[in-house]
Amino acid sequence: MKVNSPLANMEMYVGLVIKQGAQLVIHSRDDSSMQAQVYIAPEDAWDFLKGLLRRPSSLLYVLIMPLLGMGKRRHRPTHSVLEDTLNNPWHLE
Repeated sequence: MKVNSPLANMEMYVGLVIKQGAQLVIHSRDDSSMQAQVYIAPEDAWDFLKGLLRRPSSLLYVLIMPLLGMGKRRHRPTHSVLEDTLNNPWHLE
């Protein structure tokens, strides 16, 4: 998945997903452009579901997405987030 924000533009590949307390924690794979964890609380999951229900076509697409991705393991080029000027405004090396 690609994450674009004012703080960083990065590729994050889903690695380990674990339940930690009342949250799901998604850990990035080693080949992600930056190591990251995503914490999903129950209210976040509820907000996500409400967002999907506003657009039934989005809900349908989420259900068929895994089928579309089956067998399509392609090598995605990764780069350091420091190569991106958004993430390195002073152009430090």
